Amino acid sequence: MEFNPLTKICTDIQNQIDALQQSEKQITDELQWYRSIDPSALTENLRRNEATVEKLRSEILSLEKEIQENAARLGEIAPVIGTLFNPFNWFAKDQVDLRRRRAQLHEIRDQKAALRQSKVKELEDIRACMARVASDLQRHRTFDFARRQCDLSDIKQRIASKKDELAVGADRKRRVDEVLAPLIQEMQNLESRKRRAESDLEAAQDFDRRLSSAGNSYERAVIHEQCERRFSEGSPRKIIGERQKEIRRLERDYDKAKRRVEDIAGKAARKIDTIVIDGNNLCYEGSTFIGLAAIETLLPLLSRICPVVVVFDSAIRRLLNTDDSGLQKRLGGHAKVHIVASRRMADETVLDLASASELIYVLSNDRFGDFNEKSAVKDGRIIQHEIINRNVFVHDLQLRTAYG
Repeated sequence: MEFNPLTKICTDIQNQIDALQQSEKQITDELQWYRSIDPSALTENLRRNEATVEKLRSEILSLEKEIQENAARLGEIAPVIGTLFNPFNWFAKDQVDLRRRRAQLHEIRDQKAALRQSKVKELEDIRACMARVASDLQRHRTFDFARRQCDLSDIKQRIASKKDELAVGADRKRRVDEVLAPLIQEMQNLESRKRRAESDLEAAQDFDRRLSSAGNSYERAVIHEQCERRFSEGSPRKIIGERQKEIRRLERDYDKAKRRVEDIAGKAARKIDTIVIDGNNLCYEGSTFIGLAAIETLLPLLSRICPVVVVFDSAIRRLLNTDDSGLQKRLGGHAKVHIVASRRMADETVLDLASASELIYVLSNDRFGDFNEKSAVKDGRIIQHEIINRNVFVHDLQLRTAYG
């Protein structure tokens, strides 16, 4: 079973790229065809073929006339040729001459008919060629070369954008796969152990049924001995109780692992259009002020996923001994930077920015308890982070990076 939703997302993006590349090839072929066409040469080709068509039509009419004349001559001599059942006709000079003449007329008829068929085929081929040339000329006249060039440019940009999207998706998929792998392995191990426990339970229940139907103490002793060889325990009911407890425990553990996998998969599947960072919140490791170190390390990774906005309160200027342009210079390559007057205003600005769309998330460890009415808080669109031992973790996004 495929638990990582990013697998399908990446497959869908790749399919979109394949479709766009097919369109790119089609338009490229159309443009190459347009450039290869010489309208004046095609027009001259049509003129020459029209002359050839007239010549062939004349030749075909002439052949048809000759074939009709030949048929008339055959019709004239046919009545005077005697039957070969009469031996006299075998050697009579006039009959021999008539039969020879009839054979010559038949031969001429066949030659003319074959030649006419050849001319008709040639005429059909030329007309088909003329139709293609006329179609090419019409298509060339109506072809919007500039528009198709724009279409090609647009498709190339879309392909590049989709490839960037696929690269980001593939990187996210890899990170999610790494997180899911041990959990999925644990689920598989739990399933395997449960199957073994169920097999043991079935065997112990069989021993118990056999004990219940045993006819004497000897038969029961044999069954107890068989049970002990199988389980190192001679009491089937004790094994039944142990395995039933084990199966319930394994099922609980499996459900926990599955919920964990589903939670990670669900977070991985979220579409995030923008991340709004509570900037001051990310400037501390515990109670220690670390400045922009964590933010600067994290921003290149976040900006690959989606656009990022960093909101600070005005205290950041004093803490960093810098001004707005200094902050913009340090962070502006990967994010928009906004500074507001107070901490409360910064919190409200962060949440209001996230209220613009359900696809905007906030990165902060603040619970925003004073703003429970804000949609980002109500909808749970707050992503938390951890900063420990100079490492920044954003578990919901499977991101980890060390800052210097």
